[in-house]
Amino acid sequence: MIARSAAQGAANANPQLLDFAGGESLRAAPDDVALPDGVLMVAPPDWSGVAAPAALNAIRATGVEPDGYAAASFAATEIARSCRAEGSDNPATALASTVFSTAIGPVSFDAKGDWTEDRWMLFSSFGQTFAPVSEP
Repeated sequence: MIARSAAQGAANANPQLLDFAGGESLRAAPDDVALPDGVLMVAPPDWSGVAAPAALNAIRATGVEPDGYAAASFAATEIARSCRAEGSDNPATALASTVFSTAIGPVSFDAKGDWTEDRWMLFSSFGQTFAPVSEP
């Protein structure tokens, strides 16, 4: 709301002097008023844009549109099934020693169980969409 007001010149604000940023909630369904161009968002990628088409179709077959975290959840299920299929008594060991082939690409974890890939990206708004900000 502040960014929209600044873009409209409210309170003598100069929108060129202001940078607005937020989290992935900015990716929510658009409302009647678009974000001004250039609002920054730090978020993971749009999982439905990077997931394998077969996974997206499998999710749709259940009557769910694969937006939000549906594709990432699908990948988590693939990882859980893979660990179970290995028959490991200790899932933490399997997680830390395996690169899993998933619907959203290769996924691996460190010894603490943290995802080894940094999936957070910087995006900038353009109308009703966000595009990744390229590195300088």
